Amino acid sequence: MTKIPNEIIVFVNLYDIIFILKRREKVMDKNKEKILRESIYNTYDVFRNRPNVNETQAQYQAYGALSSYIRTGELNYFTQKDEARKNIGKNFTREELANFIADNLIQVASNNVARNNFEKKVFFEIVRQQMFSEIPFQTIKKQIMQGLMGKTNSILGYDAEMVSEMAASLYTSPVIKQIVKEKEEMEHFTQNRIDSQYKVKNLRFNRNLINQCREEVLNGTQIKIQNDIKAQNLTPRPRREYNLNDEMVAVTDIGRKRSNQQDSILMLYHPTNPNYKMLVVADGMGGSVEGQKASMEIVKQMVSWFESLDQKCMLEGNKEYLKRLWENKLDAINQKIVNAYSGSGSTFVGAIVGEKSTIITSVGDSRGYILGNDNELYQLTDDDSMPYKMWKYQWDNYEKDLGRGMNRSEIEAKKRQKDNIRFHRESNMITRALGIRDEKLQVDFSEIANKSYKSLMLFSDGVTDCLSDDQIMAITRQTKPKDLAKAIVDVALVTDSNKPELAQHAKYGTRISGGKDNTSAVIYNKRDGEER
Repeated sequence: MTKIPNEIIVFVNLYDIIFILKRREKVMDKNKEKILRESIYNTYDVFRNRPNVNETQAQYQAYGALSSYIRTGELNYFTQKDEARKNIGKNFTREELANFIADNLIQVASNNVARNNFEKKVFFEIVRQQMFSEIPFQTIKKQIMQGLMGKTNSILGYDAEMVSEMAASLYTSPVIKQIVKEKEEMEHFTQNRIDSQYKVKNLRFNRNLINQCREEVLNGTQIKIQNDIKAQNLTPRPRREYNLNDEMVAVTDIGRKRSNQQDSILMLYHPTNPNYKMLVVADGMGGSVEGQKASMEIVKQMVSWFESLDQKCMLEGNKEYLKRLWENKLDAINQKIVNAYSGSGSTFVGAIVGEKSTIITSVGDSRGYILGNDNELYQLTDDDSMPYKMWKYQWDNYEKDLGRGMNRSEIEAKKRQKDNIRFHRESNMITRALGIRDEKLQVDFSEIANKSYKSLMLFSDGVTDCLSDDQIMAITRQTKPKDLAKAIVDVALVTDSNKPELAQHAKYGTRISGGKDNTSAVIYNKRDGEER
């Protein structure tokens, strides 16, 4: 038998081990790893922002939470922010995470980028076991997993708990560093992408890739940017403008009279199916600071709730189930605002575009409209104010008594009566909102077939107080869909409404100044030839 030189044997062994260590097993899909990364970061971020907690302690909390869950199944070390704790328990078994972290540890060991002597020793032992023992690769990995899960006291001869924390740290530290970098870049990006009229550089970006509205909601800068600009007197009317593929567009403007922005807006695609969409307008109430707290809480929680929904919930046969889920979530947010932000409140109008139909819900006087296929404007929500409820009651009964469709003159009379509501002195004294009562929240739902409309529009009362339905309709007919939100807000800001004929009625005013309030519009424009 020919003897193989030792140098060749060593070379072959080295080649095999490098191949094994360098390859990456697909142990977790991208969506699940995203959940893991966000849960780790949120835990780190909550502790980083606590008084007397430094960077090292915050990172220790994050990798300690991961290590503890793998070792004992204990979830309490993860934060509850954005449901991080719930998401870990719901999406990951201890075995799955142990497998993932063991795989990561072996990969890092193969690169031999150690931060201290203890890591060098462990890395050396991992590589030595592979190179000089006859133990299969998967057996070594299984030994590491057993130690990570607390089923043995040692990992490759070292204290299992110390190795466990080290392995968790080797994964979490780069994750935190990367997410911090991404958020800093996004904050820099959003701070600088302000219209040229604000005397700040305007950066271009790929709207197909970035939902800037979502990012600003999650990092809390949507309102902050506007209020900071106002405080610095860079412009009298700060605003944010968003566009997603020219399909969803939104604008929120501080208005001509207000010193602070309290409106929050949201538009986003469902992460697993972009045919499903959510649009939201929340109009904060309760003072310059408290109002914005409530509206910001609403849109932020809507992001996490909608993106965590199983897309099956939005199938046509599950509409009633989806409504119950949505109502329960809004009720939970209502309780959060009542308990955490006393004196704060917000209206809400939201829409979910599902498989074949769209569900709209509202609380307060923010409104939802559609532009029908007949090119007529239809309001799908009812204002929670006494003047509106009185008008609605009278006209619903009038139509019922007639027992027939109204003629044109009757329709015009109904429009005039409805338009007068915005001049009523109590029109903004709403009967329902999130945060004003510590009781079960009552919400109204309506639904419309997707094939029956061209555009879906959500407005704060900064739009609908300043513009009549006919004025909104006229702007809609004259404007390209991608420019519609901006056009409606712009006109609302400069249009004064006058009805001197109402002077004889003590409960009515005769003038509404354009731009009297924060002014927001979120619009979904259906693409031609598509049933969404």
